[in-house]
Amino acid sequence: MIKHDKDLFDHQILGALDALGIKDKIDLIGFSMGGGIAVTFAARHAERVNKLALLAPSGLPIEPTFPARLASTPVIGNWLMRVFGKAVVLAPPPVGGVAAQQEVKGIVEASARFDGYYDSMALTLRDYPLLNLEQEFERVGAVGMPVLLVWGDEDVVVPYSLSNRAVQLTKGKLVTVKGAPHAANMQNPTAVNDALVSFLSG
Repeated sequence: MIKHDKDLFDHQILGALDALGIKDKIDLIGFSMGGGIAVTFAARHAERVNKLALLAPSGLPIEPTFPARLASTPVIGNWLMRVFGKAVVLAPPPVGGVAAQQEVKGIVEASARFDGYYDSMALTLRDYPLLNLEQEFERVGAVGMPVLLVWGDEDVVVPYSLSNRAVQLTKGKLVTVKGAPHAANMQNPTAVNDALVSFLSG
């Protein structure tokens, strides 16, 4: 069985770039777990990344919840995801507005139709170091890569309190989205998009 660890996702980005024939440096944006994946890629392949933008990125240490610990347990985690995964995954997302919630739910439902979706989620929770990427954050800061961090100040999924540590490690610039939860890009897309455009075009 394939391990759903940071090597897997790193190889997927490399494979996509190589398949598309992209040799120039790229601007890389990652949200939540995607932020952790982006940090890892940038740390390992700094020569291929121009700028890095991270939206409430995972990877910094916090105390995992009891359900998260159960879900990451071998065998038990897979069973829990098969039995309760649909209810958890399709729960109303923490974004503002009915339209935004329906859009996110539709995206997740489309993904969940693929065989093995819930097993893959369980394996990722077990294998991926969602709370243990400090070295990667620090390595990005050491190479002097331009980094933007965007965070909602009401984020409780990847707590806003981690933003200072992320800035310290990456030497990046922080943009705080006032009143926004974890998915600040859905709650206040104007603020997030303005920050990204300014950073990437500057």
